[in-house]
This record gives sequence, structure tokens and C-alpha cells, in this order.
Amino acid sequence: MAAHTTTESQPVVSARGARPGRFAQELPPRAAVAERLRLDRPEPRRRHVKVIIQIPCFNEQDTLPATLADLPRAIEGVDDVELLVISDGSTDNTVAIAKQLGADHILDIKTNRGLADAFSRGLQLALSLGADIIVNTDGDNQYDAADIPRLVRPILEGRADMVIGDRGVGRVAHFSWLKRRLQQLGSRMVSALARVPIPDATSGFRAYSRDAALNMVITGTYTYTLESIMLIAHSGMAIRSVPIRSRPVERKSRLFRSIPEYLWRAGLSIFRGFLFYNPALVFVVMGVVGLTVGGSLLAAAALLPNVPGAFVLGILICGGGVTALLMSILADIINSQRRYNREILLVLRRHALFGGSEAHTSAYIRNTPASAAATPGKD
Repeated sequence: MAAHTTTESQPVVSARGARPGRFAQELPPRAAVAERLRLDRPEPRRRHVKVIIQIPCFNEQDTLPATLADLPRAIEGVDDVELLVISDGSTDNTVAIAKQLGADHILDIKTNRGLADAFSRGLQLALSLGADIIVNTDGDNQYDAADIPRLVRPILEGRADMVIGDRGVGRVAHFSWLKRRLQQLGSRMVSALARVPIPDATSGFRAYSRDAALNMVITGTYTYTLESIMLIAHSGMAIRSVPIRSRPVERKSRLFRSIPEYLWRAGLSIFRGFLFYNPALVFVVMGVVGLTVGGSLLAAAALLPNVPGAFVLGILICGGGVTALLMSILADIINSQRRYNREILLVLRRHALFGGSEAHTSAYIRNTPASAAATPGKD
């Protein structure tokens, strides 16, 4: 009788680690399975990222060449970097210089409509050109363009929708003592109203995601810096600040002629922004103050009947307080309707910008070598 021989082999382990059974099969190691799955799965394609750097200008022919020369043409994590110059009714050679120095796009607004309007028009044109991130800088070259990658990075990483360059206004050597204190005070007020820490609220060196730009509706005509912070904050989007470097500007500011004018305009912008986004609270405060003052006058009239007019004045002020409280209810309803309208506007903008033509304004100029050569002088 033939002898039956067996060969010793490694024990077979079932999927659940049980003892070898009759139907147990040898399974590949877990690491090999994971590696096979990883290799079989196609690598996700990275989304094409375009950054457009916009420069609002008003008669910046002297500083625009240095500004354009410093702007980066390549940023890590970004596929395309394009330059957009916005001439806000410039009467000098700003447009011609932008063409000659290779700006990819130029928006030539024929009349001076103000910085806020130029900024808003630039955002909409940049969106229509396919921008994923929009960087805003000034034409006076006060901001160091080498910090643009630092502005863009939080948006690329998905940590922010709006990034503000922080000049460290409390330590800027070329700011006067009064300007440093006023800048810090204004930034604290805006931070309190927006409920977001903003160390440099007036900085114009910023980066916006596509969603932030789509939501941007600037109603003021003076400047966009303060109102845009409150708009983005109340839209539930993330705002971050990053430290940047700045240079002294030789020419005088074109936004204001004196410190009192700046205080008036900036204060008005802050109040308008607060009233626009917190109308019910404003009327409630007015109503409570009116009722308190009016009630005090009525109490004085009851205790001191010889005080002339106190009773009538108290009744009038109390009536104003009650009216303000009723207005707070109406303001809250209108504010809710405004939010609905903004959602509708967002949908319409998406359709118009990404479902229509590239540019929607006759002032838009696509700069090419031919157009630059054809415009050697003032446009």
C-alpha cells in the first residue's frame, strides 16, 4: 500500500481570524488590498485655478509702471495669473501705459465714478473672465506685491473667502501718530460690528474667492473697504487677515482732503453699514432711549407741575419711542426680504456670468500686442 504523505504549509486563516476551516481560502494581506484599491482608483483632477489681480486707478500714470512691474506672473498652486487695470475716469495716460506694459485686461470707465464703483465693476468683469480668486491692490504701489501669494494661500486652502492684508497700522512708521490711532479705532469699531477680528479694516490689499465676489454688493460711493467687510461677515463667510508690508505714498490721498473729511466719511460708512445689516437693533435702541427720556419728562411733569411744556414734550418723545419700536418690526421684515433678494441676485449673477458672454461692458478692452502697439499715446 502506497504511503500517503503530506507537506507542511502555513496555516490558513479565514477572513474573521477563525481557525482554518474546510472552505477557508487564503486572503491577501490588508495592506495589499488597500494598495490595489488605491492604484485602481483614478487620481482626482486638480481644478484649474485662475487669479486676476485688479488695480483700480485714477490718474496713476506716474506710479502704475512700478506697480505692474512688481506684480507676480506666477503663484504656487495657481495655473493662470492675469492683470486687470481699471481706469476710473483717468484723464492722463493711465490706459495707454497699462496697454504698453502688458496688462491683460483694461476697463476704461469714461467718467470718474468713485473707488467703490470702480472696485465693484472690476469684480464683475474679473468674474466674467473666469477668475477663481481676485486680488485687489492700489495703483499707487503702496503695497508690496511680493505678499500676494500670502494673501491667496488661505483661499487656496479653503480656510477663507476674504483675506485682508494687515499693515500693522499701529506700528507703520510713515503714518502720523493721529492716523495710527484713528486707523486702530476704526478697525476696532468695524470688528465689533462685523463680529470678526479685523486689525486693518481700511487696507485695500485683499483677496476674494469667487463666492465672496459673487455676493459683493456695494451700496456706498465713497469706498468699499468697510462695507465689504460687514457684507461678507453677515453672509456667513470666513474672513482672515495676514501680515503684509507697505510703502509710504508720496502723493496726497485722492479719497479725502483732510482728517475731518476722512472721519466724517468713514464714520458715515460705518453707520450706514451697521444700519443696513442691523436695522432692527438700531430702531430698538432709538425706541428704548425715546421711552426713557420721554418717561423721565412725564415723571418730572407729574412731580413738578410748574415746569412748562414738560408734559407735552414727554408725550411727544414717548410717541417717537413707540414709533421707533414699531419701525424695528418693519425693519426686520425688510431685512429678511433683502436677504431673499440677495439670494435671487446671486443666482442671476451666476447665470449671467458663467452662462453668458465673457464681458458685458463696452468699456472692456482685451489687451493684445496689436492693441498696445496701436495705442502709443493717451487713450
